[in-house]
Amino acid sequence: MITALAFSVLGAAAPLKATPPPAPVAQPAAPKPATPPRQDVACTSDEFGFCTDKRLIVPLTGSDREVHLSINTALSDVLVIWLPPGVSVPKCRRPGKDEPVPCLDLGNPGAFQAEVQEIEGARHSAKITVRPFLNDAAKQALLQRAKADPGFSADDIIDGERGNLQFSIADRWTINLDLVVGPSEKAVRQILFSSPELEKDVDELGARCEARSKQEYRKLQDAWANLKTRATEETAAELAFSVLRSRRCRFSRWTEFRDQLWVQAESTCEIGNHRFIVFRIRNRAGGGDIFRPGEVSVGLGGGEDPKRIDSNVVFARENDPERRLALEDLELGKDDEVVGTVHFSTRDAPGNVVLRIVEAGGKGRQIDIKDIGF
Repeated sequence: MITALAFSVLGAAAPLKATPPPAPVAQPAAPKPATPPRQDVACTSDEFGFCTDKRLIVPLTGSDREVHLSINTALSDVLVIWLPPGVSVPKCRRPGKDEPVPCLDLGNPGAFQAEVQEIEGARHSAKITVRPFLNDAAKQALLQRAKADPGFSADDIIDGERGNLQFSIADRWTINLDLVVGPSEKAVRQILFSSPELEKDVDELGARCEARSKQEYRKLQDAWANLKTRATEETAAELAFSVLRSRRCRFSRWTEFRDQLWVQAESTCEIGNHRFIVFRIRNRAGGGDIFRPGEVSVGLGGGEDPKRIDSNVVFARENDPERRLALEDLELGKDDEVVGTVHFSTRDAPGNVVLRIVEAGGKGRQIDIKDIGF
């Protein structure tokens, strides 16, 4: 009895044992590839075998015909793939496309975008850009998760998403890229493909093209020079023939003489709608009497005040016919002579005209040769 009572007291005095807290729920680990990815280029890789270097240089050799790369990307980053100098991505026809498009075979286009950009004036003439992105389903999942957990990141939605990109370089190498979306600090941002063999071919081709271009340019220059010569000769011949067909020239000698100043209109020509009077002026005065013509004009009608019409006049000397002289260039001393041509239109002067020459200053001499016909 005493023993039972003591046991009861002892049990009542003993403290109650606390219930242990529930064990934490294990989070699923990031998906790990069943087999390590194939990697043909030495790089720093993560625990799954995907490259994490920010920049990769990939040499292409003649013995390699297929190159495999496994790399990390990130939703907030862009992967730029530079092709060797002088190389672009081949084009092929796709269903629903009118024009050929670059042959890029992209696995999982719902999470990755890829495009080719051609670059002019640079040694590397083409590049491929790859961007991970959120599709519509991923965006809906992001909105739902963001409501439940404000600290949730968009990177978590497609973290571990896999993709594949395949393309050809110069029909010699097939490039296979295994892509996985991960943290930004692991993402590869540049891949630079290089090939000494291909660059040598490109440089040799460029040198041949440059030599051929210079040769063709010289031929073009020679052809252009010959064309200009032929065009000049043909134009001169056509002009001469046009003058031959349309000219009407009359040779006569309308002469006036006043105060030792002699003026003679020796010929007139009509070419199309244009009329010309060829005349001479000679100063016969001595004693330092200089003649400076101030006006040469053409008028209509007779009398002392013929109606002036628009005209142009030029002069030359017999001993220097290639030098054209204007009215203000002339000064005629004793026995000095100059030849002039005045031009006007048949629309302004359909009939006979008057040629008037007036001295600038001095004696103010004026000579009119009237009734000049064509």
